Amino acid sequence: MKKTHSGPNQSSRLNSVSKLTLDAPEHSPRIMSLDGLVTIVTGGGRGIGRAVACTLASEGARVVACSRTKEELARTAETINDLGGTCETICADVSNPSQVADLVKQVQEKHSRIDVLVHCAGYTAPYGPLEEVSLEDYENTMDTNAGSLFYFARSLVPIMRSQERGMIVAMSSGAGLRGHARLGVYSMSKFAVQGLIQALAGELEDSPVSCIAINPGGVATKMLEDLFGKEEAQKNQPPEAVANVVKQVVSGEIPVPSGGGVVVRRDEVRVYER
Repeated sequence: MKKTHSGPNQSSRLNSVSKLTLDAPEHSPRIMSLDGLVTIVTGGGRGIGRAVACTLASEGARVVACSRTKEELARTAETINDLGGTCETICADVSNPSQVADLVKQVQEKHSRIDVLVHCAGYTAPYGPLEEVSLEDYENTMDTNAGSLFYFARSLVPIMRSQERGMIVAMSSGAGLRGHARLGVYSMSKFAVQGLIQALAGELEDSPVSCIAINPGGVATKMLEDLFGKEEAQKNQPPEAVANVVKQVVSGEIPVPSGGGVVVRRDEVRVYER
C-alpha cells in the first residue's frame, strides 16, 4: 500500500521522532514488522481512529476497524483497500459489553488470533461546568472512553495470553494526566483509562502482553470542532501525527514500557513509565 502524507510541510514531522524524549528507563527497541498483524482499531470511522487504521494498514497490518457508523467505516475501508491495504469493518457500539464480546469473538474465529488493539473510540460531554453535565452525557462519556476498554481487555487478555503475544494500546489524553477544568467528566474517564492500563500491565508483567497509553495534546478532530469550533480545532496537530506515533509504538521503533505511555504534542513526543 502506498504511503501518503497530509502535505509536504508535515511529512518530515509525521515520520520522525527527532524530539523524542524518554522519562522511562533506557531500553533497546524491539522493532518488528506490522505485516499481517491482526489489529482491531476502534473509532475507525473518523478522526484519530481512521488515521490509525489507514497508517497501520499502510504498513501491512490486517486492520479490523469498528465504529457505530456504517457509512464512515465504509469510507475508511474504501480508502485502505483502494491503496492496496487490508481492512475489514464491523459496526459495533463499544459501550455495549455484549457487542464488544461478539466483535472479539468474530475476529478471533476468523483469524485465529488478535495481535493488537488500538482503542480510539471516544466521547465527551459538552464543554462546561460539572454541575451542568447531564447524567446521560456522564454515562456516555464514561462508558465509551473507560468502560469499553474494560470490556475489550476482559475479552482480549485470555486470547493474548494463550497466543503468548499481544498489545493493548489505549487512546488516553493530556486530560488523563492532568484534569482539565470544564472537561471534568472527560478528564475523569481518561484518568480511568490510565489507571486500567497501569493495573493491567501489573497483572500481565510476567507475560508477553503489553499495555500502553497514548496521551495526545489537542488534535484537529470533529470532537474538538464540536467543543471549540472548526477554526480553533484546526490550530492543533492532525490525527495523522498521533497515528504515526501509534505505528512506531506498535512496531517498537518507539520503545515504551508496559503500563507506560507516550505524550504526543505538536512539537514533542515523550515516553513515560508506569
